[in-house]
Amino acid sequence: MSIFDKFKDKATEMLQGAGDKVTEATGIDVSGVTDHVGGAAEGVTDQAQGVTDQAQGVTDQAQGHVDGLADQAQGHVDNAQGAADQFTEATGVDVPVDQATEAAQGYADQAQGHVDGLADQAQGHVDNAGNHIDPTQR
Repeated sequence: MSIFDKFKDKATEMLQGAGDKVTEATGIDVSGVTDHVGGAAEGVTDQAQGVTDQAQGVTDQAQGHVDGLADQAQGHVDNAQGAADQFTEATGVDVPVDQATEAAQGYADQAQGHVDGLADQAQGHVDNAGNHIDPTQR
């Protein structure tokens, strides 16, 4: 059960309780009204869950891109190291590729930082949506 379902259930419970009290005090059956309001709460809950799912999808896509870039960078480093090794074997001259390796790692770290930032932003949006839906936050 998602957090949004918990909020929806709590809101429905509160609405039913309020409707029962109104009916008891006035003698007028307001169950239809509370059903409509409960349906609206369910719609909002579904939308919030959709936003959460979209945010997770964006985060997953960004992570996939970072992973792909990291793999490409590592492939270039491996190719450079292989070429340097072949050159060293053929000529006896050592070619350092440590700087290229460090640069590739730096780019991968930066990309991961961007993904982490996107994930934090997405989580912030989810938390914000939850706060607007949570009846206990009123």
